[in-house]
Amino acid sequence: MRKGLIIGMLLATMSAGAVKMQQGATVVRQSDGTTITVRAFGDEDMSYFMANDGTLLYQDGTNFYIAKVNANGWLEPTEVLAHEPNARGYAEIAAAKKQNRSLFFNSIDRTAKANRIMREPMAEDNTLLPHLGKQKIPVILVEFSDVPFTVNNPKETFNKYLNGKELFNKTNDPEMGYFNSKGGFVGNYGSVGRYFSDMSFGKFTPEFDVYGPVKLSKTLKDYGAGYSAQEDMNGLLADACSAVDGDVDFSQYDSNNDGN
Repeated sequence: MRKGLIIGMLLATMSAGAVKMQQGATVVRQSDGTTITVRAFGDEDMSYFMANDGTLLYQDGTNFYIAKVNANGWLEPTEVLAHEPNARGYAEIAAAKKQNRSLFFNSIDRTAKANRIMREPMAEDNTLLPHLGKQKIPVILVEFSDVPFTVNNPKETFNKYLNGKELFNKTNDPEMGYFNSKGGFVGNYGSVGRYFSDMSFGKFTPEFDVYGPVKLSKTLKDYGAGYSAQEDMNGLLADACSAVDGDVDFSQYDSNNDGN
């Protein structure tokens, strides 16, 4: 089993009570009870958030704050909670005006280009995760010290999301989606396992073993808070594995039998 064992870590920020961001606009409820329209931008190389008027936002936990652009062009949080442009106070207006957006966009352009250069074409490799037949895949449910799961039973919920056999619907499976700002239900069609089985015409049927949830001692921000240029996925993976090491026999996921 390679050191880079594929482990799906479904984070607390993906749970039903956390902010589910999609490309485009999402209405988010802040901790002070107000709502703000947040627009998500980016791709696999870089992602960021903006208000309707183009003000840069920083997500910290489930809240969005007016972002500060540091000297390197990276975003940092302020203590100024974000509101809709027409509802901002003096401190919020002043923080937004200080943003050097040109510096930020130049920075993410450099970062995205560097990531594309570093990303090498991947050759087909069945030893890391065979994609034929029935394969067992470990999933560690992780929550941060400041962002807990809000669903009543995370393990049951994510087990259904990953391994459910039947198609989902809003009546029987409301936890498999969410209601948008217009009251419409946006849900998953079926489970992850069913998707791979259907797309491969039954040739690949993954079975996800769900562990946790485990609570890490660090905050969401310690791992980058979802900002591509600042993410510490290696640290997150190591901490998650350490948290369940005494309860999980990782040798059963040794897909290439190398013992590592």
